[in-house]
Amino acid sequence: SPSLAIYLHPTDLTPIADPYTFPMGATRIYWVATDEAGNRGTKAQNVVVADTIAPAIAAIADFTVEANSPLGSTVSLPEPVVTDVADNDPLVLDDAPATFALATTPVTVTATDASGNESTESYAVTVVDTTAPVFALASGGRLPATATGFMVGPAILPTPTVTDNGY
Repeated sequence: SPSLAIYLHPTDLTPIADPYTFPMGATRIYWVATDEAGNRGTKAQNVVVADTIAPAIAAIADFTVEANSPLGSTVSLPEPVVTDVADNDPLVLDDAPATFALATTPVTVTATDASGNESTESYAVTVVDTTAPVFALASGGRLPATATGFMVGPAILPTPTVTDNGY
């Protein structure tokens, strides 16, 4: 039976070693069969290596933050961990708002590699308000008052200053 070898050029007598590794894209190879009498037959073939595997995004856990404004909160988002078989630097984007409302907001991370393969991973950011309002107290720990002495008629009380979550 004839021996079989693969070459990158029909006149190159150095066969490609098994396992065969080809770069991304098209590579032309040549199958060469040689019989016991030394007769050779050659057939060309194109080997196309294409990236069809989407990037992998590690799961991101849902989390909760405290509101820091009446509109909700600005949030430091976790950095997604993304890997890809062929692209060392896939494009990673998310749809997170600049400010998260007092609610649960879904965030979707999308990773796209150089071949156009895309994957998504979602998590939720919940903004809560668990901080009680704080009164600005006068010295002695009392609310400020301006009325002194005997009063006739309805009392006029000053409105205390109150803040909640820094606003």
